[in-house]
Amino acid sequence: MTQKTQRVLVSGASFAGLSTAYWMHARGYEVTVVETASALRTGGTAVNLEGNTVDIARRMGILDAIRADRLSLETWEFKNGDDVTERTMVQRQKGEPPPEDAFEVERNTLLRLLFDLVKSDVEFVFDESVVSLRESKSEIE
Repeated sequence: MTQKTQRVLVSGASFAGLSTAYWMHARGYEVTVVETASALRTGGTAVNLEGNTVDIARRMGILDAIRADRLSLETWEFKNGDDVTERTMVQRQKGEPPPEDAFEVERNTLLRLLFDLVKSDVEFVFDESVVSLRESKSEIE
C-alpha cells in the first residue's frame, strides 16, 4: 500500500510563511505557498533576531549569512528639519563588536535568505489568495 503524500497550503510569502514552508518541506510535506502580491513583498524596516529566532536561524542554516549581512548600529542621531543633530544615543562604543546573541538585518536580506532556502522545493502561487476552505473527514480543501 502506497502512502499518500501529505500536502500543505501556506498563506503568505513573508517571514512566517517562508519559515513554515521550510519546516513543513523538511518534514516531508508537499508545500504550496499562496501570496496575494505579484512577487515577494520587499522593502520595509530592518528586522531584529534574538533569543529563539537566532537558534532557529542556526538550525535553518542561515545564521552565518545573517551574521555576514548584519547591520552594525553604533549611534542614533535625531535630526531636525534643517538636518542638525538634536540628540544622539550611543548604542555601543566605536569599535566595540556587536552582540553575538542578537542580530539586525535589512528586511530584504532575511526575506531573500528564506526564499532562497525553499524556492526549489516549494510551489509558489503569486497574485492569488485563499478564498475559502472546505473540510471533510480526511482533508481540508
